[in-house]
Amino acid sequence: MNHDILHPCFNGDGCHRVSRIHLPVAPLCNLKCHYCEQTLHCVGEDMPGKTRWVLKPEQAIQQVFAKQQLDPPLGVVGIAGPGDALYNPETFTTIDLVRKNFPQLNICLSSNGVLLPDEASRLQALGLTHLSVTVNTTDPIQGRAIYGWVQHAGDRYFGSEAAELIITKQLEGIAKAAALGIRIKVNMVLIPGVNDQQAQAVARAVKERDACLMNIIPLIPKGGFRKWSPPLAEDLYRIRRSCEPIIAQMYHCRQCRADACGPLTLKVSHS
Repeated sequence: MNHDILHPCFNGDGCHRVSRIHLPVAPLCNLKCHYCEQTLHCVGEDMPGKTRWVLKPEQAIQQVFAKQQLDPPLGVVGIAGPGDALYNPETFTTIDLVRKNFPQLNICLSSNGVLLPDEASRLQALGLTHLSVTVNTTDPIQGRAIYGWVQHAGDRYFGSEAAELIITKQLEGIAKAAALGIRIKVNMVLIPGVNDQQAQAVARAVKERDACLMNIIPLIPKGGFRKWSPPLAEDLYRIRRSCEPIIAQMYHCRQCRADACGPLTLKVSHS
């Protein structure tokens, strides 16, 4: 079975054929991205890191049961935060519950990828089908401007050391997960004047490790980049097109909330 057909992020035709639900069970994060701003009890803003609440795994599975009558029908269960999915043990409990109760559904998650080398085999064993990993640069010098710190193996790293660790783990994890048969989409937050010259380098690096799709996302001015200007639409389009000969590009991303629910074509939706 081609699972991409029924995953609206990996196949644009799926936007009209299936609904998805994001289960906000992962509040903690091991990485400080300067563009990220998590907000709980948020209703009005439709963007990553936003959720009305954090659910326990048992509450999350009840949400899936409650959404069985969605139109179009539910096809994908995802975990996209509001923190990093792999940094929260509740993620794995939730995936296990979904797979046991809804074996027909695609299961996906989003991660910064730092823990992916350690967890790829576990995800495959739990039946994960799709994975999105955010890779913003392959250059540790640029990484210093994007990342504040990373927590790993009990220590906190800063500066170029942090950026180098992040990039190494991301690329290692993508290769390992792809080798296990998990479909990999790579997200890249495009920050003008910071990493806008890095897109092709990221595209080549992740394609070499068997990622199948790249999603170049425009910066939303938040956090440390609150006063930054997002990329112009024509620049975003040009950069996506320049990467298309290297790896397939996603053009229909909605930059969904951590509690999104419904078809991808529906802009504001909550579980």
